[in-house]
Amino acid sequence: MTRNTPMKPDPQNISKNEETSPLYAAWGGEMKLAVCEKCDWQFIFQDSQPLPFCPHCYHESLVNLSLETSQQIVIDEPELILPLGLQAAQIQQIFIAFAGGNWFPPKDLNAKNLISRKTLLYLPIWLVDSSVKATWKAEAGFNYQVLSHQDRFDDSRGGWSSQEVKETRVRWEERIGQMQRIYQNHTSPALQEHSVLMQQVGPFDLALAKPFLSISRSDKGWAACLPNRSKTDSWTDAQLGIQASAAKECQQACQSDTLRSFSWEPEFSDQRWTLLLVPVISTFYVDDEGKPQALLINGQTGKLGGVKRASIQRARKTSISLLAAAACIFIVSLLLSLGAVLFPPLLIVGVLGFVITLLVGLSAIVPFAVVWKTNR
Repeated sequence: MTRNTPMKPDPQNISKNEETSPLYAAWGGEMKLAVCEKCDWQFIFQDSQPLPFCPHCYHESLVNLSLETSQQIVIDEPELILPLGLQAAQIQQIFIAFAGGNWFPPKDLNAKNLISRKTLLYLPIWLVDSSVKATWKAEAGFNYQVLSHQDRFDDSRGGWSSQEVKETRVRWEERIGQMQRIYQNHTSPALQEHSVLMQQVGPFDLALAKPFLSISRSDKGWAACLPNRSKTDSWTDAQLGIQASAAKECQQACQSDTLRSFSWEPEFSDQRWTLLLVPVISTFYVDDEGKPQALLINGQTGKLGGVKRASIQRARKTSISLLAAAACIFIVSLLLSLGAVLFPPLLIVGVLGFVITLLVGLSAIVPFAVVWKTNR
């Protein structure tokens, strides 16, 4: 990914109020900050589109920060952004598909609620450039073919026969060298919850990222999460990524088929950190216990991550209705059986009623089985 200097909007279209905003320089618009008192995530959002709830934990626990407090927080400037790759109709269809196919959904789980609560949320990922000077050593592996003969006994061919066998082996040779490189755009988690979030929504194709020119003013209702993992903490992950790139380059320099036992003694310098933003669609529904169930959609691929819960309350009501119906059928069948004393053919109807009573009574177990299978 090639870096570009973020462009700023036309100064002629900037109001005096926007020019004095402490967040204007970095984000190119009139923005505000909020912090969630429950999960401690911090968000930046459009002044004209306040957040009704936290896009992470979905509680109404957001507190808008004052202008004075905002000025005391260091806001890193996003340099690259991965554009939203989904249309509104595609997002709506994903929610409809998720809400459907559930026999006993919680009362709050429906496509209308999911769509009305959705928020376009940008998640941060650190990008780091670094110069490195290192001495390295490794074992370079070179493949070669060995021809051997293998004897086999085959009755259909009259006994023993010899067959040529080619076997691939690896010749290992020790290599030592020095390198001096500049590595650019190595990613590192900017959120403590990064791995969990990526497991939910899957990977992003970061090669499609574009320079952050400031998000269009016509885009309404978006928010961005600010990093909760420091650059110092993230540097460990960044070094692992740089080491993997260095090992790959050393293998290419050795012109070997594989490389093992790679080790190096690096000296890093001139680190430069910036932010990359990736899009997710955030929404939620409330289960029977009143707990928000988070749903996230990968804004590039459309993959949805989240838990589909079934309602034990609805299952219980259905089971009670089935048991009540079975009780009514049983009473009618009993009366018909007693009436067989006066009119014998009624006994057949009564016996049939008892069979139906048994089947309906047993079906009362089905709703609980469905809920258990869904929620397990």
